[in-house]
Amino acid sequence: MARVLLWCSLALVVSVGGASAAVEYLREDLDTQGSWRGVYGESGGVIFEAGGVNGQNVPGQDNDQFVDGLLTEYVDGSPSRWNWASAVDDERGLEFADEAIADRVGACQFGNGAATIEFTVDANEYQIAAYFVDWDSSARLMDVYGHQGDQGADPDAIVENPDFHEGVWHVWSVTGVDPFQLTIMQNGGANWVVSGVFIDAPQAVSATGKTATAWAAMKRR
Repeated sequence: MARVLLWCSLALVVSVGGASAAVEYLREDLDTQGSWRGVYGESGGVIFEAGGVNGQNVPGQDNDQFVDGLLTEYVDGSPSRWNWASAVDDERGLEFADEAIADRVGACQFGNGAATIEFTVDANEYQIAAYFVDWDSSARLMDVYGHQGDQGADPDAIVENPDFHEGVWHVWSVTGVDPFQLTIMQNGGANWVVSGVFIDAPQAVSATGKTATAWAAMKRR
C-alpha cells in the first residue's frame, strides 16, 4: 500500500478569543522508535501503560506521571489500556524516563472506531509528538488528526504498515492556549492504538541531548 501523507505546507487556523491558534503538521519520524529520551519529551509526556512496572509510577488507570512541567492535564479518549510487554529490550518499546532503567515497555491506549485525546499544555507555543506501534500485528490502519477546535476534513497522516509495526512518530507544531486534540480513526485491524505523547519547546531537543527526569503529579480526567 502506498504511503499517503499530508506534509507541513498547511496549517489549521482557528479563532481563540480574538487571537489566533494554529496546529501545523511537521513530519513523520521512522528512526527514533521507542528511544524517545533526548529526542522528545523534554517538556512533558504520557506513556499509555496499564499500571506501573519496575517501581515506576508510570501512567496507568489510576496514576500518571510526566517529565517536567508543561503538560498539565489530559482527557482520555478511551479508558482501555494494554501492555503487550511490560519489561523488554525491543527497540519498539518506549523507554522509561529514569535513565537507570534499561527496560522498555510495549504498551498502548486503544479503542474501536474513533476517539479524541485532549492535552492541556502550559505554553502558547510548543511541539507535540505522538508514538504509534502496531506491536502484535501488521494489519492496523489509522488516520490521525491534530487540531484545536474542529477537526480538519483530511487526516494529517495515515499510519500504516509495514512502518506502523516498527514504530512511527508523528509531530505537530501548536500555537495558542486551546487544548491540543489528537483524533485517531480506525480504518483496519483489531483497533486503534497510541503508545505515548510527548511535549517539547518549538524546536525539539537534539538526539544527543539529555532529558529531564524530574517527575511530578498530573491531573487526569
